[in-house]
Amino acid sequence: MVDVSTLGREAGRIADAVRHWSPARWRSSTVDESVDRAQLMSDAIQRVADAAADAEGQPRRPVPAPDSPVGLTDQWRVVMADLLAADPGAKPLHDAHEQVARLRSGLW
Repeated sequence: MVDVSTLGREAGRIADAVRHWSPARWRSSTVDESVDRAQLMSDAIQRVADAAADAEGQPRRPVPAPDSPVGLTDQWRVVMADLLAADPGAKPLHDAHEQVARLRSGLW
């Protein structure tokens, strides 16, 4: 089972690794070429935002697409911080950790 501090560190490492990416790099395909990197990150952001909303007892809301894929890094940091601050419990932490693993395997 993953804990809050471990998940926070792992999510931060992803954000640090991609924060300098250009829009062109975000638009390139994932490792398995199923989607582009921006879509993979957007999907992960939405799933973590949904988990945070569930943990807070709030309705789920769509996360708006940033003007540029460069903004995805900030969105990732915000939704992950929201989730970790919500004292989410084991299942949401596990689900968020799966998103971290998907990003790690798909982005590189």
